[in-house]
Amino acid sequence: MLASFRSDVYLLRGQLKTLLGVFAFMMVFAFVQKSIYFAFFYPAFMSILLPISVFSLSEQSGWESMLLSAPVTRRGIVRGRYLTCAAVAVSSILIGFACSLLISMQEYEGAIIAVLVALTLVLLLNAILLPVLYQFGPTKARFIIMAVCIGPAVLLPLLMEKFETSNEQLLQDVLSLLSSVWFLLILLACSVVLFVLSYLISCLIYGKKEF
Repeated sequence: MLASFRSDVYLLRGQLKTLLGVFAFMMVFAFVQKSIYFAFFYPAFMSILLPISVFSLSEQSGWESMLLSAPVTRRGIVRGRYLTCAAVAVSSILIGFACSLLISMQEYEGAIIAVLVALTLVLLLNAILLPVLYQFGPTKARFIIMAVCIGPAVLLPLLMEKFETSNEQLLQDVLSLLSSVWFLLILLACSVVLFVLSYLISCLIYGKKEF
């Protein structure tokens, strides 16, 4: 597992300066705009796109074939990749949380809610995307990933508008739940369970894959 984790970090080393540079710029922009929520946007966005980058770099470099020739199990390779995605997601979003507190300590409750929402969404999307990437590869999976990411972004405003006009009370109840820390903690726990189930599915897919 650690060998796979280190190999993924090694693959990303070329993009590290760019990622950190953009990350720093976005944090400065968040400070200028005095927006605690903007501090979470790029970390979450980066965490969702990370699996595509790792799979693409691994495919282009042939690194995965070399890793398979080492004394590493396929399950260990998958576990290392999931560890990479989870580590980047948690660390980057927590950095965003620290920046949001520096922007405004008075809005710490909103920052906590933003952390929980960001972590839940990132883990959920990664739980969906990683098995798709293992099944179809980064090139074919891009279209599915676009549908998964863009579809909710298009449908959610339409659904909210419909609820706002037809059932305003239900919309208020949903928004109230989403502002409850305990409810968001339950959603986060569910996304962690789905992430683990996703890992098991990816192990089954990768175990049958031929190179």
